[in-house]
Amino acid sequence: MQVWRRIPLSLVAMMSLTGPLLTSCALPDAPPLDYQCPHDLRFTARLYRDMAMLDGMSGHAVLARQAPQASDAPAGDAGGKSAPLRYADDSVRAQFGLGEQGRLARLDYTDIPEPVYCARIAPPGAPVTPPYAINRDGPRPPPLSPNPDAPVITNIRTGDGADTRLN
Repeated sequence: MQVWRRIPLSLVAMMSLTGPLLTSCALPDAPPLDYQCPHDLRFTARLYRDMAMLDGMSGHAVLARQAPQASDAPAGDAGGKSAPLRYADDSVRAQFGLGEQGRLARLDYTDIPEPVYCARIAPPGAPVTPPYAINRDGPRPPPLSPNPDAPVITNIRTGDGADTRLN
């Protein structure tokens, strides 16, 4: 024998409205990928569909996603390897997912003639898996709100109309 409880209609309506709102607010973030480079340098990368965010000892960089090159292995090829993930900005080009297990990242800086290879550091007890870009765009800062007290720059001149450049 089952006993059914009555749930107030107002509670059901509230749950049906707030459920989608709560789930849409909590978008998954890209997992942090830690890398160890030569000379004890380290950085953390977060890979998104359109960009990569690198945080390291020398600061923060946001790199735009680059299209795969013709020389890249296609995803799901006979070797089971996927194409490396490529990102770049004006000062550095980065490739993730290189090497036998996809553990390596290659950084090509514009002011350093040779590439820098870095190995991914796995959390203790976890296997190293090839990196992947999360299937959403990276975070964007909110637009700046206009300052109502800021001066407005125009091409309108005020004065008596006399051209002082001729004197």
